[in-house]
Amino acid sequence: MKLQYWKYALLWALLILFYSTDRFSSNNTDSIFATVVNFFYSGLNADQMYLFHIKFRKFMHFFNYAILSWLALFGFTLSLRPLKKWNFRVAMYAVVFCLFWAVLDETNQSFSLVRGGSLRDVGLDTVGAIFTQVVFFIRKKCV
Repeated sequence: MKLQYWKYALLWALLILFYSTDRFSSNNTDSIFATVVNFFYSGLNADQMYLFHIKFRKFMHFFNYAILSWLALFGFTLSLRPLKKWNFRVAMYAVVFCLFWAVLDETNQSFSLVRGGSLRDVGLDTVGAIFTQVVFFIRKKCV
């Protein structure tokens, strides 16, 4: 397996681990998030802002692992055997890689004093990874 094909996937995976540190806990990002949202829309009360922040954080789980799945797909596709088209087996490798990384990420968070690991987040991360592969599968069928 050639590491050069994995550099972006590994960088993204390390970025995910960095985001799972205490520095990016909900308590530490609350004020920054509120400032940015209030810049664009100042009509939210504290409860609405809190709910929006939670939903945004959950969306980022989905988004980050959708991107990681895409990068892992290319890493596997180019390093195992250069393939021209989407391949189910390789797509499953990418999803399993993302599942492994999600478990590692949530395990890392479970050792934090501020954060906690969550199986629900692992599920959401995996759904993001599967979403990317479904999009590539549909794209393959339409082309």
